[in-house]
Amino acid sequence: MRILSIETSCDETSMALVDMVNVDNDINILIHGHFTASQAQYHAQYGGVFPAMAKLEHIKACLPLLHTLFAESGISIPEDEWASITPGKEQIENINKILHREIELANGLVEFCTKEKFPKIDLISVTNGPGLEMALWVGINFAKSLGEILNVPVVGTNHMMGHLYSGLLPEDILHKEIKLNPIPNDAIALLVSGGHTELIQVESYKVESEKKKTHIQQYTLLGATLDDAVGEAFDKVARMLDLPYPGGPAISKLAETKRRYSVSGSLAQTSESNGEVLDQLHFPRPMLHSKNYDFSYSGLKTAVLYHIQKLPSRQAGLPTDKAGNPISEQDKINIAKEFEDAAIEVLVKKTIKAMDETGANILLVGGGVSANKYLRKELIDAGKKYNFNVHFPLQSLTGDNALMIALATGIEYLYKEIKNQKDELKANGMLKIA
Repeated sequence: MRILSIETSCDETSMALVDMVNVDNDINILIHGHFTASQAQYHAQYGGVFPAMAKLEHIKACLPLLHTLFAESGISIPEDEWASITPGKEQIENINKILHREIELANGLVEFCTKEKFPKIDLISVTNGPGLEMALWVGINFAKSLGEILNVPVVGTNHMMGHLYSGLLPEDILHKEIKLNPIPNDAIALLVSGGHTELIQVESYKVESEKKKTHIQQYTLLGATLDDAVGEAFDKVARMLDLPYPGGPAISKLAETKRRYSVSGSLAQTSESNGEVLDQLHFPRPMLHSKNYDFSYSGLKTAVLYHIQKLPSRQAGLPTDKAGNPISEQDKINIAKEFEDAAIEVLVKKTIKAMDETGANILLVGGGVSANKYLRKELIDAGKKYNFNVHFPLQSLTGDNALMIALATGIEYLYKEIKNQKDELKANGMLKIA
């Protein structure tokens, strides 16, 4: 089954074209092309994603990205599987109706058909939530229009389902058939991103009949954040520390600086602004000992804010470093390290609890925060100690991308009949897995 997948849930426009097949009860994937256009540079000035700008950038990126995807896919898709397609009058009218809010994109797509050949495609999948709805609609309407041109089914795929299964891809290499890691029968998924912090129990059933074999996945939400997501907390704390957007990598870099040099004593062990010993700073670990699997990061974020406000440099309203920032570099290192310690400790302890109480021995980790090196180290160490295996996504798949959407779509539809959702497909910014 050849899948064209589209992802526009936030500030990355991404497309992928893959073949997914069942080979001796294993799932193999051949990645013909996978490209992502990031908008991070445009949103940096706002310290976060500006939705209206995200929508406009998605509209501008769709056709160039599709052109690049097809050009790359020509390497591994045989020439006899390509064809020129000329939309008829009724198709053009339907495309204009679908893209009536993005009429320039509609006109561009019709013109695209006069210049480009299309490969054989069996299914178009598109992220329909969760995310920014005005951004989601761009991808959905573009997918519907392509479905109109190619006369193939269009289905919606949950963005977080993509993150959940992203760790099953062992390597990200174009034009090579890759065997996916086995779909676990029982697993826990830890999904950590800018909008989500969730622990989900995944149970997979194989149902065999005379006609076909079917995989049925069942998802149970064990716990989620009650307020801020962990990735959101990273970004907000980064803004407090005058760090660049996106904030997560910037905080982790400072925290790693402290961990790397504190043992050798190469880094000063006291705060420049108030003489505080670095290792004495301690932020709360909200809900660490609660009996459930829920999370809360609002209190941790507030504790950081109060600590910053008490710094002598902030109280005096005077800058303390050469850049004119009101927080010294030493204070930033101090706060970043302790904040990351607190945030990650809660994630790890709750995950260990879920693994123990459900009896699962596979942990699937996904989402942007899964790129965090300290989180990876702590979960790997926990897996060794408590005897469970951890699957992280490749670094190339930690952010929002269409390849993970193709993976999730293939896993869901490779064994069952496809129902075309083109007419009823809608954006749902609050879409849930369970």
